[in-house]
Amino acid sequence: MSGQTKSGAAWEYALAGALAGVTESKLTSEWDAASAAFEALPRKDRYCHDAAALPAAKRLRRLDTRLRNVHAVGRPASTKGRGGDPTDIRIVTTTGDVNVSAKKGNADIKHPRLSGSNDWGALWGGGCACTDRYWKDVRAAFEHLDDHAGQKWSDLGNLKTCVYLGVICAFEDEFRRLAEEHGARFVRAFWSFLVGVEDYWRVSWYGDKVEILATNPGGGLPGQPWDRPAALDSIVRTGANTLRIQLGLWAFKLRLHSASTKVETSLKFAVQIAGLPDKAKTILVDVETA
Repeated sequence: MSGQTKSGAAWEYALAGALAGVTESKLTSEWDAASAAFEALPRKDRYCHDAAALPAAKRLRRLDTRLRNVHAVGRPASTKGRGGDPTDIRIVTTTGDVNVSAKKGNADIKHPRLSGSNDWGALWGGGCACTDRYWKDVRAAFEHLDDHAGQKWSDLGNLKTCVYLGVICAFEDEFRRLAEEHGARFVRAFWSFLVGVEDYWRVSWYGDKVEILATNPGGGLPGQPWDRPAALDSIVRTGANTLRIQLGLWAFKLRLHSASTKVETSLKFAVQIAGLPDKAKTILVDVETA
């Protein structure tokens, strides 16, 4: 595991343990690696993790009545969800599974990739394939990546800025074209790709606060089900590698970047929710870590 992966696994284990405790259930045998990451932390850090996990688990139990009858707390069968944020914890109850995404200091909901061959329109937009114009516009940028693959970005001057700007501008133009041509079909599919079609709780720890969000596209969690937007309101480039997309009452921030210090043949988006409708409220839980 990388350092970041270990940190995330430690938080997942702390939250899973707290959920097992407050529901008077047990952890399954799938937590060995995460348990090792947690136990490797300094004592004070383990205390901080537990101090954040316990009030979050208690609040989650109050929010979801299914957590009154829990058999076990384990891992999802697969971390790859049907779009949306992969989940980390599966709570087995008498009335079905409750899934949880556990995040530590990270608001990203998805990290999809762009490449010179990845037809994101078809894959993310309900089969609405990218146009010839898009492929023409991004050809030079991805040819640069192919030519310099394996080299350090730091040795290539302003190439990163040029590539990012070329790709982000082409993506912006193509997104607008696909939304205009395919309308609700494309917009709803893209929203579902980012948010998901399955219900889960997102529990994010930020220092002295834990944020809990009922991700509710299917209506299986408490509160009102989320409505899929049907139209593009705006797409605006906010920097050399960032976009803000407004779909109805939903806003998303997309940041294009390389996931490595060396050039790869693809680029990655970090996607965050930048605006929510009133029915999708975030619940804040205070953390006592002193």
